[in-house]
Amino acid sequence: MRRIPGLVGAMVLGFVLFGSANAEAAFIAYVCGTQNCSGATDVMVTDNGTGDLSSTTGAILIAGTYFGYDLVISTSQSKPLVGSTTQPQMDIGYTLTNAIGTAGNIWLYASDTNFTGQVSLLGNLNGNTSYSAYTIDGSIWGGSSNNVGDISNLLISLGPLSTPLSYIDSGSSGQIGSVVNPYSLTLGLHLFTNALGTTTGDLLMTSVPEPASLLLLGLGLLGGGAAVRRRRRRNAA
Repeated sequence: MRRIPGLVGAMVLGFVLFGSANAEAAFIAYVCGTQNCSGATDVMVTDNGTGDLSSTTGAILIAGTYFGYDLVISTSQSKPLVGSTTQPQMDIGYTLTNAIGTAGNIWLYASDTNFTGQVSLLGNLNGNTSYSAYTIDGSIWGGSSNNVGDISNLLISLGPLSTPLSYIDSGSSGQIGSVVNPYSLTLGLHLFTNALGTTTGDLLMTSVPEPASLLLLGLGLLGGGAAVRRRRRRNAA
C-alpha cells in the first residue's frame, strides 16, 4: 500500500499526513517541495496543532515562505466544518507568490480519516488568476484504508491547467464502495511556476450518495413514517 512517507523535519507549520497508520480521526495538511514529501524541509500541520493559524476545528490555515514561494495563505477544510461523515467534502484553497522569479514546484496536501458511506466523488480544480506562468494539477485519493495520507488508490485526476481564469470539473466519478468503511481521503495540489507573480486557486471535492444508499435512506424514512401512523391509530382507538 503506497503512502506518503513520514516527514523528517517540521518547520513552523507541521502536517502529519505521511505518518504511521492511523485509524482515528486525523485531519492533516502538508506543504512539500517534493511530490512524495521526502524532503527534510517539508512541513506538516495537524488541525488545531502547532502552526495551524485557525482555531476552527475542521480548518487548517497556514502561511509562510517555502521553497522560494511566499504562501500568502493556504486553507484546507474538512469535517466537521464542511460536509459530513456520510457526504465527504474537502477543500484546499491557496494564494501563492513566486518570490524568486525562477522555475519551481510546490505540493499542497490535505488528508482526513473516518469517512463512511457509498458515494460518488466530484472534483473541481480552478486557477482564478491573471498570472499565466503557472501549471496546476489536482488529485484525489482514498477508499482503500482508513490511514491518513494513503495515496494508494487514485480516484480523480484533474488538470493540468495552464491558462488564466480556468477551471475543470471531473463530473461524477471516483466512486467509493463499502469494501473499507470507514476510509480516508486525501487531496493533492501540484503547482509549477516559472516567473515572478501570484497565483490563486482551489481544489474542491464534494460527493453525492450512491443510489443504493439513497434507497436505504428512502426505505428507512418510509418505515419511520409507517411506525408513526400505527402509533397515531393506536392512540386514536
